[in-house]
Amino acid sequence: MEDHRNQIEFGAVKAEDIMPERLAFWHSFTRATIFTIVATALLLVFIKLITG
Repeated sequence: MEDHRNQIEFGAVKAEDIMPERLAFWHSFTRATIFTIVATALLLVFIKLITG
C-alpha cells in the first residue's frame, strides 16, 4: 500500500470568532444543569411524599 500523508494547515482562530458559539453552548449547558437539579429535587420530594 502506498504511504499517504495528510497535511493539515491550521489557520489562526480569533477569540471573537468562537466566543458566540462557546457562550451559547455554556448557557445551554447551565440551563440544562439547573433544570436537571430542580427536576431531581422535585422527584425526590414527590417520592418522599408518596412513601411517607
